[in-house]
Amino acid sequence: MALLKTPTSNLGQIGGSQHPDKRRSGGHGPNLSDEVEHLLLPTPKASDGTHGGPNSRGSKGDLTLPSAAAQLLPTPRASDTGTPGRRAGQGFRPPLSAVLLPLWDRVLEE
Repeated sequence: MALLKTPTSNLGQIGGSQHPDKRRSGGHGPNLSDEVEHLLLPTPKASDGTHGGPNSRGSKGDLTLPSAAAQLLPTPRASDTGTPGRRAGQGFRPPLSAVLLPLWDRVLEE
C-alpha cells in the first residue's frame, strides 16, 4: 500500500502541480499536490453525473471519476456486519467497506 507524501509548508508557494514523471525528469521528486492531482483521482467531467457508473470509461479508455471512486471501496461482504444472517444492533457503526460514499449514493439515486 502506497501512502501520500507528507504536506510541506511551501505547497502553496511552489506554483502548480506537475505530473510526477515530469518532476522527476527535472531532477526533483514529486510533492503532495503532484500526486493528488495526477495520480489519485481523475478530473471530474460534466458527464460523470448523468452517465457515470462504476464500470464507465472515458473516450480514451481511461477511468471516469465514478468508476475510480468505486474502485477505492472494496465490495461489501456479509461478514462486514458481524455474523452473517443477523442484522447489526442499535448504535452499530458499519466498517468503511460497507458504507457508500455520500457523492456516489446521490449519483445512484438520480
